[in-house]
Amino acid sequence: MTPHSLQKNGQAVVFRPEYSSPLALLEHWAKVSPKKTALLFDDYSGTAPQQWNFAELVLRVRQTMGLLGGRPPGAAVAFCFSNTPEVIWLNYAAWSSGFV
Repeated sequence: MTPHSLQKNGQAVVFRPEYSSPLALLEHWAKVSPKKTALLFDDYSGTAPQQWNFAELVLRVRQTMGLLGGRPPGAAVAFCFSNTPEVIWLNYAAWSSGFV
C-alpha cells in the first residue's frame, strides 16, 4: 500500500490507509458482520424499502467489477443513473478497480 503525504498544522503527516481499496473495506465488514445491513434504499413509492447486508453488497460489487472488466486501471468510466442502489455498486466497483 502506498502512503500518501499530507500536511497537518504545517507538519508532514504520512497517511497509510488500513484497507487497500473500498472493496477491501466492504470485505472486512462482510467478514465481521455479514448479516448486518449495509445499504437501505427507499424510493418513497409506498413499497417496502430494499436492503442489502454486507455479504450481499460485496457480491453485487464483485459482479459489477466483472462487468467493468477489460479496462486498464486508470481508465475513465462514466455512468448516468438516478439515485439508485446500482450507483453505489458502480462506484465501489470503479474505485476498487482503479478507474477514474
